[in-house]
Amino acid sequence: MTFGSGPRITAVGDFRFFAGMRSDPFFADPVGATDKFQWTGQDLFADKNVFGIVLEVPNRALGPNSQVGVWARVLVPHDGRLVQGDRAGRPGIDANFNQDDRDKRVWNQQGPAHDREGFLDKFAHVFEGAGHPKDRATALAESLLPDLLMYDYASAEGFPNGRNLTDDVINMGIAQLSNGAVPHDGLRPHTDLRMDFPFLGEPH
Repeated sequence: MTFGSGPRITAVGDFRFFAGMRSDPFFADPVGATDKFQWTGQDLFADKNVFGIVLEVPNRALGPNSQVGVWARVLVPHDGRLVQGDRAGRPGIDANFNQDDRDKRVWNQQGPAHDREGFLDKFAHVFEGAGHPKDRATALAESLLPDLLMYDYASAEGFPNGRNLTDDVINMGIAQLSNGAVPHDGLRPHTDLRMDFPFLGEPH
């Protein structure tokens, strides 16, 4: 693990691994977002750090099909065992679409295989509330569920094909949800990213 500025990297063949404190690459204005999109112009994450895990693998390790779906989960101790307490695929899905604490709890304790069964109508309702016609709202909800970050390693395109650290995923998501009605927040990617592995900048 690395807690200083110089990353300690473990490499075996074409595989590389890093874990440690780094500069948070995420950029967003959550204060403005919660104030009816009255943007403050301030990136809340500009001076924040994150404990990052970075794994680099060759495409062949992902299998013969170039299209893969990725999701991550967090396990927490409970009554002497580990249980799933959080999960994520695409950025911002839980925060933007799950409307109450019960939905958030159920969502984060299950896997993507059950997403359409329990949440398709609820996601479509959010899109309808943002002004999309019913059929369009349903189609958009179907495009987000199951919540997997899709990646085609045969393509160099960024989000929603994987996610580059410089991809403006928050504004992309808001534009989709609002059908382009909300203006851009004006924020840009962080400039402390590295060009080489592990790509995340030095911690603040």
